[in-house]
Amino acid sequence: MEQHHHRSTTKLSHKPFKSRHATKSYIKELTKGKVESDRGSRKTPHQQVMSKIDRRNQAKQIRQIKQKENVKSTIVFAGHDGAPRLIAVLPLCQDCDAALAIQKLNQSVIPHNVLPTNGPLRVRVERFGQSVLYVPVGRDLIAAMNACRVADFIIFLLSPDHEVGEDGEQLIRAIEGQGVSNVLTMVQHLDTIQPPKKQPQVIASLKSYINYFFPNQDKEWAGEKIEVGC
Repeated sequence: MEQHHHRSTTKLSHKPFKSRHATKSYIKELTKGKVESDRGSRKTPHQQVMSKIDRRNQAKQIRQIKQKENVKSTIVFAGHDGAPRLIAVLPLCQDCDAALAIQKLNQSVIPHNVLPTNGPLRVRVERFGQSVLYVPVGRDLIAAMNACRVADFIIFLLSPDHEVGEDGEQLIRAIEGQGVSNVLTMVQHLDTIQPPKKQPQVIASLKSYINYFFPNQDKEWAGEKIEVGC
């Protein structure tokens, strides 16, 4: 006669090893990738003062480093024999005149100084202790891109009477595509807008147009009365 056996209802489970103290490998695994911090540790008044002094010294050192870098980057332009700042003046409208704009710019820093503007014009500006080289740029695409590539400042000339047109917009997009450093805008023939109370509205419209291509550009100059310098 066969014996009947019941299925075992008890399971043997092996308990994991528990050490009384954390092992070195376990501690190393827990602290992997973590940086030690002194959070929770109270500093003495002397340590707090020294920490504040250290922060000030560090900030002072950063300022000194930046000042040295700034001087080093601009020393080539300093002095009577220094290299001039290149300013490319580019008309975007048909009635804009680069030579007239350069004459107005020159008179804004050196009043009553009339100089020929048939080509590039170098002027010493004692007020800033530097020299500038005005470069009138035509509407030729390749010539404009080459001049703007090496210029420290680019001044776009706009008109309240004429639109930029396809050629002017092509110049803007090409110059924007190759990268620029500093862009300014000068509005010529603004006195043709009458009554004068309409002039701010025209300037705002031209600013909105140029800011579409150069959002960081926030200076507009009126050609007949320049109030903002570079």
